[in-house]
Amino acid sequence: MKNNWKPKTITVRELEYKMKKNEIAVPTYQRGVVWSDNMQKDLIDSIKNGYPFGSLVMFSYEVQGKPLLLIDGLQRSTALFRFVNNPSEYFGEMDISDETIDELSVVLGFDDAPVAVKKDLRAKLVEWTKSLSGSDAIKNMDVYKCAEYLANNIKLPGKDPNDFNFISAIKNVLEPTFQDYKDVCNGIIDREVPYIEITGNPDCLSTIFFRINDKGIKLSKENKFAATWTNRSIKITNPKLDDFIKIVADRYDSIQSDGTSIFGYDHQTFIDKKELDVFELCHAFGKYIKTEYPELFGKVNNQLKSEPIGFTLLNACLLGYKETLPKMNGLLVERFDDDDEINSFIVKVLSCIKYVDSILAPYIKFKSNKRIGGKPLHTDFQIVSIIASVFRMKHVEEVSPKKYVFDLSSTNNNWSTYDTLLRKNLIKRYISDTVNNIWAGHGDNTLDNIIHDNNYDYYTREISSTDLRSTLYNWYTMYRNNNKELTEKDIKSPSNADKLLMNIIYSETFTAKMQLNEDKFDIEHIFPKKLAENMLKKYQGKLKLSLSSIGNLCLLPESTNRKKKNKTIYEDTDYTNKLGNKITIQELEDNYTFTNQKQLSWTRDTNMTKEDLESKYNKFIDDRFNTIVTKVLAIVYSDNN
Repeated sequence: MKNNWKPKTITVRELEYKMKKNEIAVPTYQRGVVWSDNMQKDLIDSIKNGYPFGSLVMFSYEVQGKPLLLIDGLQRSTALFRFVNNPSEYFGEMDISDETIDELSVVLGFDDAPVAVKKDLRAKLVEWTKSLSGSDAIKNMDVYKCAEYLANNIKLPGKDPNDFNFISAIKNVLEPTFQDYKDVCNGIIDREVPYIEITGNPDCLSTIFFRINDKGIKLSKENKFAATWTNRSIKITNPKLDDFIKIVADRYDSIQSDGTSIFGYDHQTFIDKKELDVFELCHAFGKYIKTEYPELFGKVNNQLKSEPIGFTLLNACLLGYKETLPKMNGLLVERFDDDDEINSFIVKVLSCIKYVDSILAPYIKFKSNKRIGGKPLHTDFQIVSIIASVFRMKHVEEVSPKKYVFDLSSTNNNWSTYDTLLRKNLIKRYISDTVNNIWAGHGDNTLDNIIHDNNYDYYTREISSTDLRSTLYNWYTMYRNNNKELTEKDIKSPSNADKLLMNIIYSETFTAKMQLNEDKFDIEHIFPKKLAENMLKKYQGKLKLSLSSIGNLCLLPESTNRKKKNKTIYEDTDYTNKLGNKITIQELEDNYTFTNQKQLSWTRDTNMTKEDLESKYNKFIDDRFNTIVTKVLAIVYSDNN
């Protein structure tokens, strides 16, 4: 059946009515309402001023009882729906003329009202109007009550706020303003909205949606996939994936809470049916793994927005390439024969995530200076490469170039060997990649190379202690030489590599009780930033030091309102006194700073030359970095690794 389209119009009032009555619905691949309040208000302002605001696109089944499908224009439609149902929300200071404010000032008794008074009058009028709510708020507004509100909430020079004649005079000034706004509202509600009505074959709708949005930047690539991945439903048969149904249902319920209707969606029917299309499956997977493993994948920040890492990880575990991601729905069906196998695939991927988490957990979940959550210490592509590599080792065999057999019923015969090698070497590779920052830039290319490497050895290959030591020193030396600061404001925040190395060394210091209790810790500069700035001023900008180097960083127990300024821990008696009997100076040295007082004696030498200060500071951080490296290597090359 050939498709046709023709331009039509619908009034804002009709649009709101049909949306409310579900006579206009949205398809499941719409992304939900993502416009901010300001973006919605800008649309209303455009209509007020007679600006064009684009056409909606709707599909008509030309069958009685079926709704029009809103293919494009959800954000604009929702803004219009919201306006009709609460027009007072859009009343602003620009709707009140300067002449009205001047006239009102005189009536209120201000012969020459100050700017502050006029500003307050505008704010009070907007405040009162926005206190109204509902679709009839403007039509039924009582201007006399607004006049009473002003009389009782503005400090008046010699006026009685209860004088009827006085209130009536205020009302007479205000009536034209509110009548004008009523006229504006009615004009918007009766405004004709252009839309394109498509008829014909509904199978083409996802393609139309994709092409409309393909050239812009408004949709993520995951949302574009949504429109093309709806032709294959997958029955959720494994109870371990039941949460996926709820995640998708919550998304649709949230979209519908804004007054829109999703075509074909009913909450209870959806829950009972337990079927997801490929996009819904990937969306739910991304939300689920972020919720369960925030240290691996980061926290969920937007319940409606899809998580790219979920799509990337499943594509990688299917042994897809970056360029095959848009066709992953087909790859999923190609790899597995039925829904049960697809369910099993997802469960096995989740199992591999749990496995990787168990190896990295002592270091990435370490309490450190995190308060609530915190960003992962790695990039998305880095963690995806690890998990996909584990999945391949456990469940995939390459029988010929780019021809794979997936065994989801058991693990590969060589898995026990891989398991031993991963537990021994994965953390070392993780450290090496993090300090070398190899995942910066085109991480998707690196991902493809690693997961398709027939040797399986990127994360299993031995890294000798000599090689890792060399990697750490090269990184440290390059940073020390290239990153130097002069003032406190110049000092850079700790990098992921800094945090990782500190997590490793302090994981040996922290007891289980310290990890689980509510104690907090701070990343501190042992040679204090303020003290460093004061000392460097003497040389008038001719000397800079690598103050943000890890050699100058440590973790310290937090003490309320600590303000050490230019004092080291040996001089900051307020801090050590607040710690009281909990931690002694000796324990701070042994478990946190890895220093002694003599190592910092140079910080009070006021007679040092520029060369002396540079030499003594560099020796201090070099010695401390030696200690850090020794501790890191001792931990990751212990008998348990």
